[in-house]
Amino acid sequence: MLHLAALGLLLTSTVTLSSSAVVLENGMPILWAQTASQVTELPVQNGILTPNPWHFLNRQSFYRLMIGATDPYMSYMGKNSTDNPMWGVSMELGWMLTSGRLGDPTGSTTCGLQTGDTMCISPESFGGCMNYFTSALPFLSAAQQGFLGENIQVQLQVPVGVEGFCTTFAECSTSHPDAMSKWDAFYQVLQQP
Repeated sequence: MLHLAALGLLLTSTVTLSSSAVVLENGMPILWAQTASQVTELPVQNGILTPNPWHFLNRQSFYRLMIGATDPYMSYMGKNSTDNPMWGVSMELGWMLTSGRLGDPTGSTTCGLQTGDTMCISPESFGGCMNYFTSALPFLSAAQQGFLGENIQVQLQVPVGVEGFCTTFAECSTSHPDAMSKWDAFYQVLQQP
């Protein structure tokens, strides 16, 4: 009985928290219209794609580009364009932004706070750090597997003084081999008839 009460409290809390943050604009994730719809809209330096995953619009662009690249292979998931499973993580990222979960909880910077750069994702934010791995790793794998175009090289930007986050396909494959091999397998299976 205690487990049911705890589950009820958890569900009530989740509904309350979810309803307090705006996650949709015109039926799309928040700020979707401002994200990159083409890989060429992301920053490039010396022929290498250099997006900043610590900037909300760049990270949300990862999801938009991956959804666009995988939608043709996802018809078995449903008939709507929003049936792609990656929509869930895109919506979660929007919720984290509008609920303040991407801001610096230490207060030592104004990153992600209403009084600072609202598009900044703080490396001190637990949610922002965990979401890094559900956005950057699949994005790097998508690029490696050719889903973003042929011979796309990616070097993700890192805030000064931040360590522990891989920034290239090779680096992520070394530091997170299990996760990267599973993302690679996901993209490879999608391309099979």
